[in-house]
Amino acid sequence: LLALIALLAFLFNKGAICTGLIPGSRPVDDARWWVPLVFALSIWDFYSDINVTIYIWTNENSTQDLILFIAAVGSASFTIVPYVSNLLFASTIKTVIRYNEAAKSWFQTRSIIFTVLVAMGGGCYSALG
Repeated sequence: LLALIALLAFLFNKGAICTGLIPGSRPVDDARWWVPLVFALSIWDFYSDINVTIYIWTNENSTQDLILFIAAVGSASFTIVPYVSNLLFASTIKTVIRYNEAAKSWFQTRSIIFTVLVAMGGGCYSALG
Protein backbone atom coordinates (compact mmCIF):
# COMPACT_ATOMS: atom_id res chain seq x y z
CA LEU A 1 0.00 0.00 0.00
CA LEU A 2 2.78 2.44 0.89
CA ALA A 3 4.61 1.54 -2.33
CA LEU A 4 1.45 2.37 -4.27
CA ILE A 5 1.19 5.71 -2.47
CA ALA A 6 4.83 6.44 -3.34
CA LEU A 7 4.19 5.56 -6.98
CA LEU A 8 1.14 7.85 -7.12
CA ALA A 9 3.11 10.65 -5.46
CA PHE A 10 5.91 10.20 -8.00
CA LEU A 11 3.46 10.31 -10.92
CA PHE A 12 1.74 13.38 -9.49
CA ASN A 13 5.08 15.12 -9.05
CA LYS A 14 5.97 14.39 -12.68
CA GLY A 15 2.61 15.78 -13.81
CA ALA A 16 1.37 12.45 -15.16
CA ILE A 17 -1.79 12.33 -13.01
CA CYS A 18 -4.20 14.80 -11.41
CA THR A 19 -2.75 17.78 -13.23
CA GLY A 20 -5.27 20.59 -13.22
CA LEU A 21 -7.82 18.89 -10.96
CA ILE A 22 -7.22 21.34 -8.15
CA PRO A 23 -7.03 24.94 -9.36
CA GLY A 24 -3.67 26.53 -8.63
CA SER A 25 -1.95 23.27 -7.73
CA ARG A 26 1.22 22.30 -9.52
CA PRO A 27 3.78 19.55 -9.05
CA VAL A 28 6.80 20.64 -7.04
CA ASP A 29 10.41 20.11 -7.94
CA ASP A 30 11.51 18.89 -4.52
CA ALA A 31 8.75 16.44 -3.62
CA ARG A 32 9.90 13.59 -1.43
CA TRP A 33 7.79 10.90 -3.07
CA TRP A 34 10.16 8.18 -1.82
CA VAL A 35 9.33 8.75 1.88
CA PRO A 36 6.48 6.17 1.93
CA LEU A 37 8.94 3.59 0.57
CA VAL A 38 11.44 4.35 3.33
CA PHE A 39 8.72 4.10 5.96
CA ALA A 40 7.46 0.82 4.46
CA LEU A 41 11.00 -0.58 4.68
CA SER A 42 11.19 0.57 8.29
CA ILE A 43 7.94 -1.24 9.10
CA TRP A 44 9.11 -4.35 7.24
CA ASP A 45 12.42 -4.34 9.13
CA PHE A 46 10.79 -3.87 12.52
CA TYR A 47 8.19 -6.60 12.07
CA SER A 48 10.73 -9.02 10.61
CA ASP A 49 12.85 -8.46 13.73
CA ILE A 50 9.81 -9.30 15.86
CA ASN A 51 9.12 -12.43 13.79
CA VAL A 52 12.72 -13.65 14.09
CA THR A 53 12.66 -13.10 17.83
CA ILE A 54 9.40 -15.01 18.21
CA TYR A 55 10.66 -17.79 15.94
CA ILE A 56 13.85 -18.24 17.96
CA TRP A 57 12.08 -18.16 21.32
CA THR A 58 9.40 -20.65 20.25
CA ASN A 59 12.02 -23.16 19.11
CA GLU A 60 11.93 -26.08 21.52
CA ASN A 61 15.74 -26.07 21.82
CA SER A 62 16.08 -22.35 22.58
CA THR A 63 16.51 -22.89 26.33
CA GLN A 64 18.70 -26.01 26.02
CA ASP A 65 21.22 -24.93 23.37
CA LEU A 66 23.53 -22.19 24.69
CA ILE A 67 24.23 -20.60 21.30
CA LEU A 68 20.52 -20.55 20.41
CA PHE A 69 19.72 -19.06 23.81
CA ILE A 70 22.31 -16.32 23.31
CA ALA A 71 20.84 -15.62 19.85
CA ALA A 72 17.34 -15.44 21.36
CA VAL A 73 18.39 -13.02 24.10
CA GLY A 74 20.36 -10.91 21.62
CA SER A 75 17.51 -10.80 19.13
CA ALA A 76 15.03 -9.79 21.80
CA SER A 77 17.41 -7.19 23.23
CA PHE A 78 18.23 -5.63 19.86
CA THR A 79 14.51 -5.40 19.08
CA ILE A 80 13.09 -4.21 22.39
CA VAL A 81 15.75 -1.72 23.55
CA PRO A 82 15.74 0.42 20.36
CA TYR A 83 11.95 0.30 20.18
CA VAL A 84 11.50 1.48 23.76
CA SER A 85 14.16 4.18 23.39
CA ASN A 86 12.51 5.47 20.19
CA LEU A 87 9.12 5.56 21.93
CA LEU A 88 10.63 7.48 24.85
CA PHE A 89 12.28 9.93 22.48
CA ALA A 90 9.02 10.38 20.54
CA SER A 91 7.09 11.04 23.73
CA THR A 92 9.59 13.71 24.85
CA ILE A 93 10.23 15.34 21.48
CA LYS A 94 8.68 18.63 22.56
CA THR A 95 11.32 19.11 25.25
CA VAL A 96 14.09 18.44 22.73
CA ILE A 97 12.81 21.08 20.30
CA ARG A 98 11.69 23.67 22.86
CA TYR A 99 14.01 26.38 21.46
CA ASN A 100 13.16 25.80 17.80
CA GLU A 101 10.02 27.78 16.95
CA ALA A 102 9.53 26.19 13.52
CA ALA A 103 9.76 22.67 14.93
CA LYS A 104 7.49 23.57 17.86
CA SER A 105 4.78 24.83 15.53
CA TRP A 106 5.10 21.74 13.32
CA PHE A 107 4.87 19.34 16.27
CA GLN A 108 2.03 21.33 17.84
CA THR A 109 -0.38 19.84 15.31
CA ARG A 110 1.48 16.66 14.34
CA SER A 111 2.92 15.15 17.53
CA ILE A 112 0.22 12.47 17.79
CA ILE A 113 0.77 11.43 14.18
CA PHE A 114 4.51 11.32 14.81
CA THR A 115 4.11 9.15 17.91
CA VAL A 116 1.77 6.73 16.09
CA LEU A 117 4.22 6.44 13.18
CA VAL A 118 7.06 5.74 15.62
CA ALA A 119 4.96 3.07 17.33
CA MET A 120 4.14 1.46 13.98
CA GLY A 121 7.59 1.63 12.42
CA GLY A 122 9.78 1.37 15.48
CA GLY A 123 11.97 4.37 14.66
CA CYS A 124 11.95 8.14 14.92
CA TYR A 125 14.04 8.85 11.84
CA SER A 126 11.71 7.15 9.34
CA ALA A 127 8.66 8.69 11.03
CA LEU A 128 10.09 12.16 10.50
CA GLY A 129 10.56 11.48 6.79
